Amino acid sequence: MRNIDRLPQETVAEESFVNRFGKLNVEEPEDVEDDASPSNDDPAQPSVSTPKATVEVDESELEWQFPLAIYVMFQEIGNIREDLRELWKRYRGGHEELMTVAIAANTAIQ
Repeated sequence: MRNIDRLPQETVAEESFVNRFGKLNVEEPEDVEDDASPSNDDPAQPSVSTPKATVEVDESELEWQFPLAIYVMFQEIGNIREDLRELWKRYRGGHEELMTVAIAANTAIQ
């Protein structure tokens, strides 16, 4: 092992800052035209001009979708309450930590 204290300062600086990536080959990117437009010859690419879609909502669909959405929302709230109740039971039984249950409850409230 060499004693670094006795080497000139320039040699120490050169040895500590060796470019580890110097031996890698770097390929230059090919020149691509900036204003190149996509060709429509490729069926995988969508055409440049697409018509705008209009969405029409049928009022009779809304009549049955709204109560269904309310029902599903209350079902989800009930499921969350049941899961929280089970977590608190596990905490009381000593199977969960207070921090875990508290964070789960806080997340459920938000």
